[in-house]
Amino acid sequence: MNRERLQGSPLSQSLFLIMTLVLCVVISVVYLLDDRGRIRETAHERMQNHIWILAEYAERLFDSIDGTFLRLARDIQEADPARMPRQELDRLVQTAMVYLPEMANCLVLDAEGTVRYVMYPGRSAAIAQQYRTFFERHRDQWDQVIITSQPPVGNELGYMFFSRRLQDRSGEFKGILLAAVAPEAYFEEHRHYDPEFMDAVLLLDSQSRVIASWPMSRMFSGDPLGTGALGTLFSQASRIPIAPGATETLENVGGAVLMHSLARYPLRVAVGYTSKSLFEAWSTRRNIVVFFVTMLGILGVWSFIASYGQRQMVARARSVLMRREQDYRQLAENFPAGIIMLFDRHGRITIAEGQGLEAAGLHRVQMEGHLPEAFFPEDVASVFAAHHAFVLSGKYTTFTLSMQGRIYQGHSLPLMNDRGDVESGMTVLTDVTRREEYETVLRRAKDAAEHASQVKGQFVANISHELRTPISGIMGITEVALSEGPPQKWRRHFTIIKNVSDGLLNVINDVLDFSRIEAGKLSLDNRPFNLFDLVGGILEAMRLRASQKGLVLDVDFGHGIEPWLSGDPGRLRQVLVNLIDNAIKFTEGEGRIHVSLTRVGAVRERQGILFSVTDTGIGIPENRLDDLFDSFSQVDGTLTRQYGGSGLGLSICRHLVELMGGNLRVESTVGKGSKFYFSLSLPVHVQSLQPGGKHVEYPDGLGFVEPAVLSGDMTGGGGADGPLSGLRILLAEDNELNQEFLTYFLEDFGHVVTPAHNGEEALQRIAEGGVDIVLMDVQMPVLSGVQATRMIREMQGEERLMPVVALTAHALSGDRERFLKEGMDAFVGKPVGKDELFTSLQQAWQIARSRGWKGGGKAA
Repeated sequence: MNRERLQGSPLSQSLFLIMTLVLCVVISVVYLLDDRGRIRETAHERMQNHIWILAEYAERLFDSIDGTFLRLARDIQEADPARMPRQELDRLVQTAMVYLPEMANCLVLDAEGTVRYVMYPGRSAAIAQQYRTFFERHRDQWDQVIITSQPPVGNELGYMFFSRRLQDRSGEFKGILLAAVAPEAYFEEHRHYDPEFMDAVLLLDSQSRVIASWPMSRMFSGDPLGTGALGTLFSQASRIPIAPGATETLENVGGAVLMHSLARYPLRVAVGYTSKSLFEAWSTRRNIVVFFVTMLGILGVWSFIASYGQRQMVARARSVLMRREQDYRQLAENFPAGIIMLFDRHGRITIAEGQGLEAAGLHRVQMEGHLPEAFFPEDVASVFAAHHAFVLSGKYTTFTLSMQGRIYQGHSLPLMNDRGDVESGMTVLTDVTRREEYETVLRRAKDAAEHASQVKGQFVANISHELRTPISGIMGITEVALSEGPPQKWRRHFTIIKNVSDGLLNVINDVLDFSRIEAGKLSLDNRPFNLFDLVGGILEAMRLRASQKGLVLDVDFGHGIEPWLSGDPGRLRQVLVNLIDNAIKFTEGEGRIHVSLTRVGAVRERQGILFSVTDTGIGIPENRLDDLFDSFSQVDGTLTRQYGGSGLGLSICRHLVELMGGNLRVESTVGKGSKFYFSLSLPVHVQSLQPGGKHVEYPDGLGFVEPAVLSGDMTGGGGADGPLSGLRILLAEDNELNQEFLTYFLEDFGHVVTPAHNGEEALQRIAEGGVDIVLMDVQMPVLSGVQATRMIREMQGEERLMPVVALTAHALSGDRERFLKEGMDAFVGKPVGKDELFTSLQQAWQIARSRGWKGGGKAA
């Protein structure tokens, strides 16, 4: 076994730890014993100093009292205290005692034992009880000075008494001077000295009775000496005879007591300490040292175990590392999707593996130990160099490169050592050529789908325009024919045409709404409306159809419903009309359709309302309820031929209800009927009846407000600011059928209509003058309505202020806003209704007047 192996072996480490531990124990024991001896010596030295200070102070105190009494006795006994005036006696005593703050009380008695003077009357009852004893002793025994004491009684402090006989020159007894000294002042003085090593200080009389103690709590405990080790020592020391001026020491394992007898007075002073209090700090240091030595021992044992275990772990780790390196190389060699490379801090490749090496035209032998520029093309090597420098700074990076016709995605990351420093790096090149091809195909498919969606939207817009335009003409001409009062036979035919047109228009509207829902462009308005008027108008319009089939249509309003709400009344009307229309459609015989509105709660300023439509129709099978709200879905294909419909109504209703914050549900039984219901929470809006409206009452008590007819403003000149005669309207419309019925409507109200078949012709008519307002079809040949409107707004004359009303079959979401943004003042959708037409004309006229339009003047 050589030296290096010995130094690194667990045995040598164990010996070193044991020697260190033994040395620490020896040093700790020597230190603790030396520290304990020094504490004991210091305690004895301080006790000696302290007891001499206390003895000296006590003797000086009594010397001062004796001297003061001697002078005072000489002054008093010459004059006889019995015959001295009280004021004179007070002066003499107070003058003599001014330098004795330790005095608890002072009395002067005459030869008869009468108290002639008391310094502090009533301060202590103990003096009043004892002064007679002192008087009789001085009178009968000729003692000049008597010193005695009284131990504590109850809560009274102990006292020391000092008395002197008063006599004239012949020796005749004249009285006594009596002083009481409280040890309280004595111990107040004691506080100025260091009592660090003393647990108790006692003052005893000649019979070893305790007069006072420190701490003061010992005096009132009933046993000032205590019952512990210190009390036993004090009791033993108090029984030892001590000559005046001598000192005795008593010590055992429990503590030590030092007692001193005063030389000139019958008093003893004793101080003492217990070993527990004296060595308390030393015990703490001892425990700390023992703790650290113990911890050192435990740490040593643990270090030995840890060192041995670490060596075993390192051996196992080396074995595992070798196996893992073999496994890693095998894994890297079989990496199917690219190349794995490890490089050092200088950028040299240390390991290169992977099945992608052959596809890239590389070999690990030519790569390992070399820089990337030695085997990669210059552009690829520069990419590696840049990313390797980034990785060696401790950061992760990704990149993409092309090599040998293949596309690789690279991931480079730093490899850390045990200290957390970057030691090397790793780059993984993944062949993503096929994935890039797939992504390219997906992007093309996505672009194609988006293009198809745009084409579909444009197709829906175009087909809507192409269908609405002829339907608008059919419905307009039919309304004109019906207004002419045709024979009953023809009226029936015209009514059939109108009903068929209405049905076709409903199908077109359903398709448009469905297209808006699919595109996510269906939005809601938010305006105040009267719920009673809305429902009343719907029922009034549907009652005719219901009565034609012999059905009863009624409504029930719950209590406490606020009529004025805020929301989208048009969409709510669309949902209710669709549900009621379906109920009428699928109910035969003498059935009933019941509409119910119930208040279901109000939170703050909102109101919850449950809407339900119940019929007694054919019902819906239970297995078809889940498919009922799907697009283009009907309960049975045969119903399409019998009842008609696009299969979109309920799907659109469900989307509209969800958009308003509700959920459309259905309950149905085949042969007994169905119930459709939903609840909405709508804001309450306080609103009165609109001015200009009229209140209509219905047989069931339901009323609603009809809009005021605006045609009066259109025929009488449009108000105070309008023209004096009918408006001169330029009708730009390429469809002759639409031109014919619109001209009939406008001329029937007293307006003058000039037709134009395209946008260019409309501009020519405007340039000729004599036009007050333009009804502009959006989609026309030669020049569209939008282009013509732009050119009107760019004119230099007053014609640029002319009102323009958009006339269009475009009805997709955003069409109205788009046309208004192009400079048009109002919007009329096809098919055109008279009320909507006149309302839009009035609105556009008022907007144009507000910006300064005064009319088109006279035609040339």
